[in-house]
Amino acid sequence: MLSFKKNCDPITFSIIDLYCYLNPEEDFGYIPKASWVYGKNLTAIRDALHNKAGLSPAKIDSAVHFLINITKIRPRVYKDNDGNYHLTQEDYVQWLNWARENGRRLYWDDKEKKVRVR
Repeated sequence: MLSFKKNCDPITFSIIDLYCYLNPEEDFGYIPKASWVYGKNLTAIRDALHNKAGLSPAKIDSAVHFLINITKIRPRVYKDNDGNYHLTQEDYVQWLNWARENGRRLYWDDKEKKVRVR
């Protein structure tokens, strides 16, 4: 079972909550860029699950590809004939759990301008 500090809810988190979730023993006054980028992409998945307005298929596609590339977790997601993704809560939870177990390995590569895993 996962434990959470303060208001870190694994399902309805913000980027601040993600940093707190990844670093439960630290104060979250500063968010490293890699954690922020991971959180932004995971937030897009959460928003897609809740059918939040304003999410383009391209943004969801980008988030899915980012998370697959970083975590190597293949979701049970599929694209319909209109190009829309259909995600599951399990996909989201898998990526969230990966962050809990491996989030400290994330870092921002200044040369390549992208998130990498140590």
